Amino acid sequence: MASKQKYPPLTDAEEAELQRQIAADPDDAEAADEQLAQAKPFAEAFPELSASIKRAEDRLEAAVEAGAHAFHDAARDKGSLRWETASEKWRQDMRDLVRPVVVAALKAVDGDSGV
Repeated sequence: MASKQKYPPLTDAEEAELQRQIAADPDDAEAADEQLAQAKPFAEAFPELSASIKRAEDRLEAAVEAGAHAFHDAARDKGSLRWETASEKWRQDMRDLVRPVVVAALKAVDGDSGV
C-alpha cells in the first residue's frame, strides 16, 4: 500500500522561493575542502556525548533482551523450550515484539526524554 502524502507538492514558485532562502542562509554554506580535511568522527569530536548515546543504546538493548526473555518464559512451557535453545529467529521475533513496550517503559521512567 502506498503511503499517503500529507502535503500537496510544492509549486515551481514555492520551490524557487525555498531554494532562494536556502542560498541566502549564511549558516548553510558548503564546507571547504580544508574544513572537510579537518573533520573528525563524531565519537572523536564529542567523546562524552558519544559515550552517553552508546550507554542509552546498550541500556535499550539490554532491556529489550530481558523483556523478550521474560515474555518467552511466560509464553512457553518451561519444559518444552528454553531461551538458550530457541532459534535466533524466535529470539528476534520476541525482541521485536517487546521492543515497543520497553521503549515506552523507558520513556515513562526517564520522563519521556528519549531513549
